[in-house]
Amino acid sequence: MVKRDGKPLSDYNSQDVRKEFTWLYSRKHHKDYTNKGFIGYDLKIIKQAIEKYGLFKVLSGLYNGINTNSDSVSIKYILKGFEFKYYLTKYNPELYYKVKAYGNDKVKAYWRKYVLLDAKWFPTASSEQQKKKIETKLLEWSNAKES
Repeated sequence: MVKRDGKPLSDYNSQDVRKEFTWLYSRKHHKDYTNKGFIGYDLKIIKQAIEKYGLFKVLSGLYNGINTNSDSVSIKYILKGFEFKYYLTKYNPELYYKVKAYGNDKVKAYWRKYVLLDAKWFPTASSEQQKKKIETKLLEWSNAKES
C-alpha cells in the first residue's frame, strides 16, 4: 500500500498507528490532533488493540471512529468502543482501510458497488459473480499499491 515514512502499512507498530490516526484526524477535522492525556498510554492501548484485533482492524476502526465522532474524539475513546464492536467493520479490514483512506474516486466507486451487492437480501448468481469480480479488482489494486 502507500508507504508512509518509507514503511508499508503491514509493518506498522503502535507509534506508526498513532501517526496515522493524527493524519486521519487532521484530514477529517482540518486541525491537528491534541493529545487528551499521556502519549505513552495511547501507545500502550494501541499495542494491546493490535495484539487483540490485528493491525488492519485497528486502523479501520480508528478510521470509522474519527469519521463518526466530533473533533473531541480520542484514541482511548475509540479503542474502548472495540469491546462492544463499535467502529469495527464486517468487511475485510485491510481492504476496507486501504480503500477508505487511500482510494481514489474510481476505487471508492467500486467499493460502493461492492457494498451494495453485498447488502442484497436475495442475491442472484450473476450479482454474486459481479461482487466477486469487484472484490478481485479491489484486491489487485490493494496489492499493487502494497508493492
